[in-house]
Amino acid sequence: VGCVILDKNGKILAIKAHEKAGLAHAELNAITHAFKSLRPEISLPKEANALHEFICKNHQGVFKDSIAFVTLEPCS
Repeated sequence: VGCVILDKNGKILAIKAHEKAGLAHAELNAITHAFKSLRPEISLPKEANALHEFICKNHQGVFKDSIAFVTLEPCS
């Protein structure tokens, strides 16, 4: 699974993938990468659940008007 996040002007903020079973999904990896580039002064938690909670509570609209495209692997 992969995820691309674009800003309102179509600039790529992040391109990330799900790296391994049991680790963070592509969406969280992409959101984390984009968040770090937009808000480098903020230190982020490492653990996936804590990271998700932190970004949900502290995004302050940084992704307003952004869009995410997510791929899924084909079903067999």
